[in-house]
Amino acid sequence: MAITLAQLHHSQLILLHVVDTRALETMARYGKESKEALLVKAEESGWKVLYSLEEEAVSSHVRVALTLEEGTPQRVILDVAEKYQIDLIVLGKHRKTGSRKDIVTPTIIENAECPVLISL
Repeated sequence: MAITLAQLHHSQLILLHVVDTRALETMARYGKESKEALLVKAEESGWKVLYSLEEEAVSSHVRVALTLEEGTPQRVILDVAEKYQIDLIVLGKHRKTGSRKDIVTPTIIENAECPVLISL
């Protein structure tokens, strides 16, 4: 949806992937891998997702920038939106699982300084 909107409005698309550091800490605490090892895997996975989306955007003739950040998703999304003076935040489902963390969405909607579009 974000690619289509950017294409229609001749806008640049900033694709953001957030590595949730709280989730990594929990996984490290109860799992067998260190937080550092989990972070490397999460970043690799995040870049794969971003590169795939970049390919899709470029093939649709959309200018695109990629960013991968660490932290709590809602805080990072809001900070990036402010930093780049984003006109519209598009929240979508995770491609693999089809899920979206419902804790993130209300925080973004309540605190964003721009409109928020939720893709169901």
